[in-house]
Amino acid sequence: MAIRTIVDQLGKSLKHTGKKNNGPNRVPYMVVWNFTNMCNLRCKHCYQDAKEMCDPDELTLEEKLTFVDTMDAAGVKVPVISGGEPLIHPDFFPVLDYMVEKKMHVAAASNATMITKDFAKKLKDHGLAYIEISLDSVNPEKHDEFRGQKGCWDLTVQGIKNCLEVGIFVAIATVFTKNTIDEVDPMLDLAAELGVQRFIHFNFVPAGRGPEIADQDLSPEEREELLSKLFKRRRTIGLEILSTAPQYGRACLEGSLGRYLDPDRLYVETKAQKSEQFYVQSPTHYNTVTDKMNAVPMESLQGCGAGRQFICIQPNGDICPCMFISDWVEGNIREEPFWDIWMRFEKIAVFTDRDALEGECGSCQFRYLCGGCRARAINYIGNPMAADSGCIKNKEKWLIEQGKA
Repeated sequence: MAIRTIVDQLGKSLKHTGKKNNGPNRVPYMVVWNFTNMCNLRCKHCYQDAKEMCDPDELTLEEKLTFVDTMDAAGVKVPVISGGEPLIHPDFFPVLDYMVEKKMHVAAASNATMITKDFAKKLKDHGLAYIEISLDSVNPEKHDEFRGQKGCWDLTVQGIKNCLEVGIFVAIATVFTKNTIDEVDPMLDLAAELGVQRFIHFNFVPAGRGPEIADQDLSPEEREELLSKLFKRRRTIGLEILSTAPQYGRACLEGSLGRYLDPDRLYVETKAQKSEQFYVQSPTHYNTVTDKMNAVPMESLQGCGAGRQFICIQPNGDICPCMFISDWVEGNIREEPFWDIWMRFEKIAVFTDRDALEGECGSCQFRYLCGGCRARAINYIGNPMAADSGCIKNKEKWLIEQGKA
């Protein structure tokens, strides 16, 4: 999608959504659709706790196509088809075709183990614009053990190559743990060597099967070092490097322009990499620029986007604020209109008012740029308003939670 299209869309639909002010007139710019719980792997960190078979209450194909109409009417421009493993589901291509017909910028998240050369060509021919492929180690044995299937590293890497060969925009997505934190540079080097356009670090959240490996979560110091390294490497490596950790924006700011933020200005880095600009990205993986006609406040884009920029729909039609907060069901599209459910989120302070957050996150000078991860606050602490203890600025809280203080 062209940057100007993104600017126009966001400029028309978003107002201040990180600070108290009059209610924003907004659209759900992106919808993450956990299309199915069916999956061919058994990943240790799976937030869906995916299985071999579909859940019996999954939306029918007719209901899925109707929801595409609903998203189109609501102004959704970027549907992300996730799972489980959506590419193995028989409804994937009918739904993809209908989204493309609606001129949506369709993305998919996949483990890519089934993407042969012919399958990659089929994806391209059917109009898939973007694919995000999970790769969790440069070591095949480590990756296979983490993903629960021997030989899947080779299949995934070949799937990446096949998608690139047919011209699909490819991102590699990695969840770093204590077991792989020493692989940050090697993973970035591998991504560059393969020729993908984007690398995304996915912040660990103990959802689904995640609590079983919570002891492998990064410490605040490890996460800070990781984010700093991502920022530094992206200036020289030749590909986009993003992170779903909300602290990434602050880490980029502190690593470039200084410690203070003008909350009414958007900062991006151009290809020219001008010294007065720097690179910040939000969990939605999109950024934009400010122009005089359609200015988009920074807090509309940065930090945790749950319930603000995007929501998640589950296989059965449940709507939740984020794929890592599946227990927070705000409604179901089988029972009430999607738009009514979406609009309720703007009245929930945890998603729209960062001044209302508790602890360090509510008072931090970077709260409009970051705000902490609400999914981590919920899954670790049980309080959506709590400070994100994964941040270096909340190190003492993390030490108390870990019983190390």
